[in-house]
Amino acid sequence: MTNLGRIASVALEGRKTTFGLFISLTGRDWGTVDTSICCINSFSNPLRPGISVNSQEDVDKSFMTVSKAIAELLHKAKKTNINDLIGVPVEVTIENRTLVSWRVLEEVL
Repeated sequence: MTNLGRIASVALEGRKTTFGLFISLTGRDWGTVDTSICCINSFSNPLRPGISVNSQEDVDKSFMTVSKAIAELLHKAKKTNINDLIGVPVEVTIENRTLVSWRVLEEVL
């Protein structure tokens, strides 16, 4: 099911072994769902200390991928600051109460 909504909140932060942009989307007919654009920011597995799970190259590629995704989101929303994303209209697809996909409604900006 496709619905309309808005970006309710954004936070650029690190959480445990990830770093990224954490986004809450909200709509009148479907409530609130959370999503993120994240990458790995740790070399160690928190469940098994001392065991390496990623190389520096993997982490660097992950950061680059996230940086590009955040830049693309800002461009589509016609914003230059992540805090300005709040209120941006979005289209979300939800199936079985699970967020399948979402996009900025560029055509109304």
